[in-house]
Amino acid sequence: MSTHTPGPSVLHKTVARIEVHPADKRFCYAFSLSDEANARLIAAAPTLLAAALDASAYFASRNLGDAANAVHLNLKTAIAKATLSP
Repeated sequence: MSTHTPGPSVLHKTVARIEVHPADKRFCYAFSLSDEANARLIAAAPTLLAAALDASAYFASRNLGDAANAVHLNLKTAIAKATLSP
């Protein structure tokens, strides 16, 4: 798995911009105020990836039928995109 920005991230709104500070605080992502949705998504990304990994492991350990298999495939696709895994 590739490395990624560690979570959790904190979203901080200033008068002029929105900042997302990762847990390691080595840097921040800055967004214009009109780009709040993207800032919130980036701030949530580490938590979303952890949840997707947990859910994928749950689905992989059970035989839950076709609907669950479709959800599991979507999870694996999202995880692969987030981690650059094949």
